[in-house]
Amino acid sequence: MTERRKEIHSFLALLALLALMSLLVTASTGCSAGSTSEGAWQHETTTDGNVKTVRTLGGSVWGGTARLVEEASIGELKGDDAYILGNVDGIAVGVERIYILDSQVPIIRSYDLTGRHLRDIGREGSGPGEYLRPESVATHPVDGRLFVRTPDNTRINVYSPDGEPLTHWPIRSGFHTSNPLLVTHDGDLYTLVITNYGVDVTEWRMGLIRCGPEDAVIDTIHAPVFDFEPWTIVGRSENSTSVNNVPFSPDVAWAVAPDRSVLGGVSKVYRFEIRRSDGTVTVVEKEWDPVPVQPEEGRWHERAATANMVRQFPGWAWNGRAVPNHKPAYDGLFPDRSGRIWVRRPGMGIIQEDGVKDPFEESGWWRNPYWVDTHTVEVFDLDGGFLCEVEMPEGFQFSPQPYIEDDMVVAYVEDEEGVPYIKRYRLVLPERE
Repeated sequence: MTERRKEIHSFLALLALLALMSLLVTASTGCSAGSTSEGAWQHETTTDGNVKTVRTLGGSVWGGTARLVEEASIGELKGDDAYILGNVDGIAVGVERIYILDSQVPIIRSYDLTGRHLRDIGREGSGPGEYLRPESVATHPVDGRLFVRTPDNTRINVYSPDGEPLTHWPIRSGFHTSNPLLVTHDGDLYTLVITNYGVDVTEWRMGLIRCGPEDAVIDTIHAPVFDFEPWTIVGRSENSTSVNNVPFSPDVAWAVAPDRSVLGGVSKVYRFEIRRSDGTVTVVEKEWDPVPVQPEEGRWHERAATANMVRQFPGWAWNGRAVPNHKPAYDGLFPDRSGRIWVRRPGMGIIQEDGVKDPFEESGWWRNPYWVDTHTVEVFDLDGGFLCEVEMPEGFQFSPQPYIEDDMVVAYVEDEEGVPYIKRYRLVLPERE
């Protein structure tokens, strides 16, 4: 072999050795980097015991921005009562039906997937199949049974898919919530409860309790706990206590996915956890630019929070931290039924010219606020992968929580005049018409 060939072989051997050493170092630290090609999902993954951290640096799995295409609409300004919506507190989908809980009537109405009214279910009252102040609805994923939470009756009403009363299950009384019912993939039903009754309201802890035919605690999923003290304002009188968050302050956001994974995080940074029943944890992180709170926006929200307290507790004065100068990284985690997490992020505030400028003058300012948030929505999978951003339709609301499964999204929407609708959308991925 010539000297020149020896040099080439030595050089190639050195390159191979360096590549092997790099691979061994990566394996020993539990770190891997995602693709760096333009538009592709760029990320870093580290592993420490049973905790995996996935940090998105750029790009997305699906690439580009997804959007929602309207396919059906329920709601009218004038016309048949079955299509005029009031206060929609719950949405459920099952067996080719859309169920809408309108607490203003109150009534539960059933529609087909095209938006055609099929029938009304139950009525106000305390008899079999009746309800007082119903709060939320859900469906069984296999047999299509409809569940209705009605705490004033201290029960969950159970109906057939066609709305025939079947039975009811007992729940604790006296607790009202806007949180939806959770139905797991295998059909277990959970509802929100306070897990430590008897302590001061400022120390309450929440969780989900499984419901069934017997009045017994079958099992409880506890809300995650983080080393964080919420920014709150507190009002007290002899007989009542009210606790509200400081506007735009970071907070604990949490939810439970249909596979029983517990999602949660403190929104002061773009970071949340996915805790599974087997003890493994995926930490999701993402680069983000904080959205500033505009000075006038902050002052209006502080005045609104003060007006709310003063109406309950005359003479009340601000007793919390100052409104922060930027908004939290996110203000909601919404798991869907297909193993994805929809993260709602607050954007720049905008003025509604016809909104209530002075909350002290109108008690119902929250129905028509002067300052409102815009939002962006980003979607992850349960392994921490950033799928993409979704362009949301004008007026799309996350309260009540939308029903999302595969490419179907059914949600509450308000038009520019405030007329409510329930709309069914198709999720269209980037470049996949």
